[in-house]
Amino acid sequence: MPPPDAPDDDDENENVFLSLNPITSASGSAFVQLGAHPHDSKKTTKIFVSVFGPRKTTTQRQDKLVTKTRGTVDVSVKLASFATKKRSVSSSASDVEIDFTEKLQKCLRGVIVLESFPKAVVEVRCVVADANGDELRGLILATSCALLHARIEMRDILCACTAVIGEDGEVNVVEDYNRKGKMKTDAKKPKTSKAVGAVTVAYMPRVQKVTNVLSVGKWTNANDLKKAEEVAMQGCEEVGEYIKHVF
Repeated sequence: MPPPDAPDDDDENENVFLSLNPITSASGSAFVQLGAHPHDSKKTTKIFVSVFGPRKTTTQRQDKLVTKTRGTVDVSVKLASFATKKRSVSSSASDVEIDFTEKLQKCLRGVIVLESFPKAVVEVRCVVADANGDELRGLILATSCALLHARIEMRDILCACTAVIGEDGEVNVVEDYNRKGKMKTDAKKPKTSKAVGAVTVAYMPRVQKVTNVLSVGKWTNANDLKKAEEVAMQGCEEVGEYIKHVF
């Protein structure tokens, strides 16, 4: 996954658009769009997540994962056939789906209270409808909101934020980086440096626990990466407050 691109349109700021209950047949569902205005599909990442359950297990694999005192979570991520127009042909859709599924499963580990639905399963079904970068962040946010909408007991709101480092070594959350990238600069001042690396952090703000970190691009030293992770965690605090207001 490359560092997220800044939008081209000077009049739009990168943001997050969230909608609940787009799939009424599910126990809970959410739609998240990362990118420009919600009605502008240019350079956006769009993700739908449906949550079903808790309900009885339906496969042998699910049966093996539940006990009399604990349930399980079954996660799957699918890419729409039209979502991968920019993805390298060397990376097949199935490989990408498996990779995203494993990453999201890891992010959810320790978040859901499995003891609240013993011998049952909660199924999380994700569809990436448009993939233009930062998909993991979108998957985490949409899944967290869908689980809350389905009233699944969690230890905290699972949040996600991406921090970007530029060629000049400056670190910003992706929204602030994109905003600076679109600002008209004075001829005497240097333009915003190109993003060379990005890190996405999945974080539970209240319990202050990181559940996953994904870094891409070039990091010249460990201090820069640590700083980016801290910036991303601070961003997660703000995301958590935003999600609270939604519910």
